[in-house]
Amino acid sequence: MENMRDKDILDKIDEIIDLIKKDVMYKKYLTLKSEMEKSSEIMSKINEVKNLQKKIVKMKYNHEDTIIYDDKLNSILKDLDENVIYHEFINIQEEIDEVLQQIRFVIQNIIDQSIK
Repeated sequence: MENMRDKDILDKIDEIIDLIKKDVMYKKYLTLKSEMEKSSEIMSKINEVKNLQKKIVKMKYNHEDTIIYDDKLNSILKDLDENVIYHEFINIQEEIDEVLQQIRFVIQNIIDQSIK
């Protein structure tokens, strides 16, 4: 009985995933992601941001001054944000994250209501 219920749950999850994959916004996200990954300029800046963020976290942990790296990080982030592909990608990514949060919230509410 439990295996059947688990299978039903997995089937419903697969349905949700299929709906997300068919969504225009998700398809646009994938297109932008692909375009972004093809751009060595964007990817280089993203990697530089990641490295600077790691360095800043370590420095803050050691109570070191990070202002030089903070300024450099902000400058790179500003450059990235001015890139149309990156900017659009981030906006759509945030929208998708919101949708996923809403789905999670609805599922959680249904579960909470059903066990009361």
